[in-house]
Amino acid sequence: MTFLDLHGARAHISSILEALEGVRVYSEVPERVEPPCVVLTEDTPWVERGATYGEWDVRWSVLVLTPQVPDNTAQVQALDQVVDDVLGALAPAGHRTVVTEVTALTHAGTAYLGARITHTHTLLTER
Repeated sequence: MTFLDLHGARAHISSILEALEGVRVYSEVPERVEPPCVVLTEDTPWVERGATYGEWDVRWSVLVLTPQVPDNTAQVQALDQVVDDVLGALAPAGHRTVVTEVTALTHAGTAYLGARITHTHTLLTER
């Protein structure tokens, strides 16, 4: 028996994000990325006891990366659109979601304009 089924929770969040049109979804950190994309990883703290007995809050970091373009306005518009799409996809799940950082992010030696979104949901153990 699996206590929290963290792998199942990761797969669930990934499947929600995979419905986004034109955005690649990586459910773990890949060697290389092909933006526009989202990378789902563990946030800090990853798992902690929830507000009531049997609840556990699980935090995921949804890293949004956009392709490099020479025009800053187009770059920001592309990021805004993907972040908006991610927030729209995660909203029906009813979990806490917050954009925690917008910055230039480096992955595998390449800089991208990106945003870090923290998505927190509650898992229940058997009572």
